[in-house]
Amino acid sequence: MQEYGKRNKSLAKAVYIEEANLEDYIMVDMRDEEEVCAARIKGVPNIKETHALYNLAQDNPDKKILIHCKRGGRASAMGSKLVRLGCDNIYFFDDTFARFYEKFEIVGIAKDCLRDLQ
Repeated sequence: MQEYGKRNKSLAKAVYIEEANLEDYIMVDMRDEEEVCAARIKGVPNIKETHALYNLAQDNPDKKILIHCKRGGRASAMGSKLVRLGCDNIYFFDDTFARFYEKFEIVGIAKDCLRDLQ
């Protein structure tokens, strides 16, 4: 199987900031809750469980599913896993979350997080 990506290697096809958009992809944030709480793309769901991502891909076979994380490592690994499971509509963002600030509306700030900082 062919691997894709410049920063991270994956069996899922790599997407870069120029191509990433909410019209062509169903974007999914697979970062941990604390990361998502601090900053996230408005309207993008947080799903990190393999079975849930698999079901999303299977339920939307005509849509491109773009998964992202903080630096691309977790998304590339999950992309490979989903491709091995037979999902051919999986893509991963092969760059850092910080790149999204220049293109998307980012919401959430650390003080919004529901955790005790004491």
